[in-house]
Amino acid sequence: MADITIEINKNKLKIVIDRDRWEKLAGDLGLYNEEFIKSVKRGLRDYKKKRVHMIRVNPRYYPR
Repeated sequence: MADITIEINKNKLKIVIDRDRWEKLAGDLGLYNEEFIKSVKRGLRDYKKKRVHMIRVNPRYYPR
């Protein structure tokens, strides 16, 4: 089994991980949780039916 490789540049962080470790990490984080998957599918269905709302943010707090 391969180890985790981490590369750090000035503004980027790159992590290389094998599939088995990724699946274990995703499971620990709850990304394979049935409720999470259902909510993602529901969100995609709403997006396709154009049932989305734009949220305005104050540009003072989030400058571009």
